[in-house]
Amino acid sequence: MITKQKALNMLGLAQRASFLVSGDEQVEKSIKAGKVQLIVLAHDLSQNTQDRYERFAKQHHIELDQSFSREEISQALGKSRAICGLLNQGMAEKFLSYTIGEDDQMK
Repeated sequence: MITKQKALNMLGLAQRASFLVSGDEQVEKSIKAGKVQLIVLAHDLSQNTQDRYERFAKQHHIELDQSFSREEISQALGKSRAICGLLNQGMAEKFLSYTIGEDDQMK
């Protein structure tokens, strides 16, 4: 449970450091620009949205994590969001190190 909270805290820290984009349009735009290192996608989104981002992740060779719900991501960012992208490789790796042991839903 502690590592899960650390991962969520990492999202908030990345946002404050301007190493995070959030929201469907901004994340998609940043993926296409080659800036996103990790996609964090809420596991309770529609199947259509999940499939779309899984395709983006495969096409652009980006890790995809679905360890958290829309509510958890929103709470971590302080605004209603279900999709975000980490732009910093080091933060992305640290985030994954927290989530891998907690929940094996990485794609």
